[in-house]
Amino acid sequence: MNAGQVYRFLKQVGYTRTPGEATSLALAMNRKDMNVGGKGEYNYMWKGGRKMQLGYVVVYVPEGDFFRPMAGRSGYIREHRLVMAKHLGRNLHTWEIVHHKNGIKDDNHIENLELVSSNAEHITQHTKGYSDGYRRGLLDGRNKRIEGLEMENADLRAKIAQLGGW
Repeated sequence: MNAGQVYRFLKQVGYTRTPGEATSLALAMNRKDMNVGGKGEYNYMWKGGRKMQLGYVVVYVPEGDFFRPMAGRSGYIREHRLVMAKHLGRNLHTWEIVHHKNGIKDDNHIENLELVSSNAEHITQHTKGYSDGYRRGLLDGRNKRIEGLEMENADLRAKIAQLGGW
C-alpha cells in the first residue's frame, strides 16, 4: 500500500491526516506487512531464490544444505552445477566443469549436461561442434528468411490478383 492509497482511504473515512503523515503510516504498514529488511524468504523482495546471472540460472542454497559448500558467499550457485551434483550425489570440485551439450546456458536438464574433467576438454567440446553448428545455424537462418520472403511474395501476388493485375 503506498502513501497515496493510505491518504485517500483516510480521507474517505473522514480521518484527516497530512500527506506526510500518510506517507509515514504507509511506510510503517509496509514494514510490518512486507518485512522490510528480512533476509532470504523473509524479505518482501524474495522471488524464490532463483535469478539469472550472465545468462546462467543461479539458485539460492540455504545454510546447512549438503550442497552449500559449492555456493559462493552470497549462498547462490549456478543451477547446472547443482543439478549435476545432485545427479552424482556429491559436491563438485571447483575444477570440475559442467558443459551444456546444446550450448544453451539456461537449459539445465540432466540430459543436456556433461561433466568434463578439465578446461582443455571443455574447450574441445565447444570447438568440436562449433563449425558444424555455425554452418547449420547459418543455413537454418537463410532457409527461414527464404520461406518468409516466399510467403510475403505469395501474399503480394494474391493482393495484385484481387486488384485485377497479373
